Amino acid sequence: EKIIEVCVTALAASGSDIQNQPNSFELFGFDVMFDQQLKCWLIEVNSSPSLTCDSPLDIRVKGGLIRDTIALVNPPTFDRKALEDVCKRRLTQRKTAWNASSIDVLEQDLSEILVGQIPRKYGEMPGKVGNFQRIAPGSPSFDRLEVLLNLQTSQQSNKMNKGHR
Repeated sequence: EKIIEVCVTALAASGSDIQNQPNSFELFGFDVMFDQQLKCWLIEVNSSPSLTCDSPLDIRVKGGLIRDTIALVNPPTFDRKALEDVCKRRLTQRKTAWNASSIDVLEQDLSEILVGQIPRKYGEMPGKVGNFQRIAPGSPSFDRLEVLLNLQTSQQSNKMNKGHR
């Protein structure tokens, strides 16, 4: 819980610096240290941390991380030949100024490429999370921080309103 609280606080402090990309994900590496009183200290946060495995411990930790990440993302299987055919057709159509890029054509193309599979919708929770744990939103630490930030925002808004009267 202490590590989660440190991570959630760091994410909240970054504010809007972390761009939302609904069609992708980013892995962050949080380096933390505990003192003699078991207080958790954040050392640094790495975006896209190295997954190089230089030791047996690296292999054990990062190997599990990679397996869990692939299971979490759950990339769909796809028909490479259908993908190639669709790309060629669309490139040819673009060059000849053919303009039939309707939703129906896109859905038909995706159905062919994904062999009828339906990818997980944006916002839908993944079926397999491995050893990952959702911390924002959804953890007690996040909920406490959200209440605190909303309180501070409300107090600042009240001060500004009083100053304009």
